[in-house]
Amino acid sequence: MPICPSRGWEQLFEKALKFMDYVVAHLGGKTSQQYVAGQSMGGKGAWEIAAQNPDRFAALVPICASLGPPENNPAPIVDALKATPTWAFHSADDIVVPAGKTDGMVEALRAVSTNPGSVKYTRYETAPACPPPHDHLKGHASYDLAFAEAELYPWLLTHSK
Repeated sequence: MPICPSRGWEQLFEKALKFMDYVVAHLGGKTSQQYVAGQSMGGKGAWEIAAQNPDRFAALVPICASLGPPENNPAPIVDALKATPTWAFHSADDIVVPAGKTDGMVEALRAVSTNPGSVKYTRYETAPACPPPHDHLKGHASYDLAFAEAELYPWLLTHSK
């Protein structure tokens, strides 16, 4: 789950994948247990990098992701991810990225999933604001809630390629 210093993160996908290859080769990572997660713009990146590499990631965790209908056509991404276990998170009070983005992606993915039970969605009613200096972004810190979910990490570890 790398952090991009500015916009244009999709240009860093190749570097991120090479870094993951390095971790597997030199630090004892497992090829069969690679996961991708991201929040907001990084959540969009998580959807996209997983769709571009559907055979690589054992599971996907997009949080308050800025990808989904109506502005974005999710069909190619959803089709590529129909066999990827996914647990999406969003908050209904997010003023940065409307929760409808994740609602639409989850609905589309559940419609084509090869295992509908492998698509989870936690939609919080409220989430904290982001930390300063972005504390005016009400409801956008659903990542605080998602990464604190006691079941998230055990759920991830139940999935492998």
